[in-house]
Amino acid sequence: KLFLIAKKLRYGPLVAHNINFDISLLKASFKRRGWEDIKPGEKYGSGNKKFNPGYPLIDTCALSYIFLPTERQNMTALREHFDITKEGAHTAEKDVKDCREIFYKIIGGVGD
Repeated sequence: KLFLIAKKLRYGPLVAHNINFDISLLKASFKRRGWEDIKPGEKYGSGNKKFNPGYPLIDTCALSYIFLPTERQNMTALREHFDITKEGAHTAEKDVKDCREIFYKIIGGVGD
């Protein structure tokens, strides 16, 4: 299973709220299971245990800081800003769906 996850994650872009935190958790999880960062020039293979997330890494926290008139950039503040229900907040599925919605709302308003 990890190989399939690593393969999927190596092709960016990846979007998350405070993405550096999520990437550090992913890397730590892979390393605990014997995986290593891929080195420049190395190739992914079906048998090697190499992991490196794709690019670009897009952070909705940073985007909201740059493009939104909010004083705070946490998920709760962004849910309020975009009138997204907080019901189920802080569960993986809800946070992923809300992050996706926030991302599309931010980039949809860029340039207005």
